[in-house]
Amino acid sequence: MNQTTTSPASSTQPIVMTPRATSGYDRSPHHRTRTRHTMRTLTLGLAALAALSLSAANAQEVKSPLPPNSGVARAAFTTQVVGDEPVDQVVVLTNDVREISYFTDLRGLDGCTVTHQWEHEGQVVARISFSVEASRRKLHSTRQLDAAATGHWTVLVLDEQTGWPIHASVFRYDPVTPR
Repeated sequence: MNQTTTSPASSTQPIVMTPRATSGYDRSPHHRTRTRHTMRTLTLGLAALAALSLSAANAQEVKSPLPPNSGVARAAFTTQVVGDEPVDQVVVLTNDVREISYFTDLRGLDGCTVTHQWEHEGQVVARISFSVEASRRKLHSTRQLDAAATGHWTVLVLDEQTGWPIHASVFRYDPVTPR
């Protein structure tokens, strides 16, 4: 249903407001820019938080217990993993979708145990551990989502031996907007 209002600057030119596409996903260039900005802000915020936590906890220099050139090469929330690869990358998901997976491509962590720690609004809700037996390993964990569990979800990839975070990713779980 279109709504027409008049512009405050000129009472002769109407402004036509149309509802968003009913597919549930806004694919407009403005939405993509806003999504990129949100992800950049979340990534920078997590990096700043990690840096502050480390500097506050130890005034001395702390070296990573992980081997050099090791870590998470790629990570993504996805609606499905096919052939050890994510089919899409989720940043915002509506609560009509009830399952999500977290994919990680690990490099140089053979012999380590890593954990996907799922958090909802800062509270730990699941920990899934994996033994890494090769220099490159693709892993994923899947979570069933309760439609009422809207808000921010985070997965921390942890080195199980030290508890150190190796990587963190965030997605937002939103209620479906009524049509």
